Amino acid sequence: MSQEAHDARHCAQGDLEDALRVIASMACRTREAQAKFSPGTSQHSLLRNRLNALQKAEALVQAELDES
Repeated sequence: MSQEAHDARHCAQGDLEDALRVIASMACRTREAQAKFSPGTSQHSLLRNRLNALQKAEALVQAELDES
């Protein structure tokens, strides 16, 4: 593997690790915000959907990290 390819892969892995930390932080803040709203309200539904999307994004990023 060339040095350039190695650097690009390392950078990409670092970016994925950073993304994973950001997604986890956003999910935590979303759970905290969701607790402030009653189930059935539009705000609660929005946060539930956002949390679902964040969980899927987290799983995809983690799968990509596991491959490398």
